[in-house]
Amino acid sequence: MAEDTFGGPGDPADSDEWAATVAENRLICEDLRQSLAQMNDSQLDEERVGRLARQMLHNVYHIGQIVFIRKQQGSWPKERE
Repeated sequence: MAEDTFGGPGDPADSDEWAATVAENRLICEDLRQSLAQMNDSQLDEERVGRLARQMLHNVYHIGQIVFIRKQQGSWPKERE
């Protein structure tokens, strides 16, 4: 069921797949940053900014979970490029 929503877990040893995931996440973060940069002061007080902030925190939380789990598994390299 989860794979239907989130896709397969991937191979922890697949550096190319991991690099693609990191690149995609960076694009998403950059899109969020650009959206915030284009807002004026009155827009920054609106609820949608709160939603953007919550989305960023949500993503960071789950990225942290992924790193923690991979470290626990021993599948997180000590050094990254």
